Amino acid sequence: MRMARAILGKSPYRLAYDFAMINCAWAMKELGDGGTGYGVLFVCDEHEEHSALAQEAFKNLKEKNPNAAKYMGTFSSADEKKCVPLQAADAAVFEVRRALNLALKQWPGQLRAQFNLLADASAMFLITHSTKDQLLHLVANHKPGEPFHLDGLMDLQLIENIKVVV
Repeated sequence: MRMARAILGKSPYRLAYDFAMINCAWAMKELGDGGTGYGVLFVCDEHEEHSALAQEAFKNLKEKNPNAAKYMGTFSSADEKKCVPLQAADAAVFEVRRALNLALKQWPGQLRAQFNLLADASAMFLITHSTKDQLLHLVANHKPGEPFHLDGLMDLQLIENIKVVV
């Protein structure tokens, strides 16, 4: 358990930032049909308790994952109270988290109609969660303090015409 904590970090946000950023890079690759014409710029709330982990994740991912780095632009932070896109992102993240918990049967209820509009418009790629086996794989293949090597996720193929109903 100590070794897993040393590798995965004390906060679950470290791995969450890594996965979110690598998924954004993957989405840009998919949008650009494998070319490097698309890229993502990351903006994090500067007042968040875990924002330092986001900047560290960005730096480490870009250094250790060259396939993803081609699609990763810059990282910055802003005050969420003054940055409207961050306010919108917070609302979207809440809905995505809600959709995932509904799909995993961890929360009761149904998706909001507004969220279904996003899904129907193909504005969303993928909502994922980590399994115990995936976390064990990371622990088995990394050393404490080492940045995660996640470039293998860049090779995922988007399956056309799949519709997941929660």
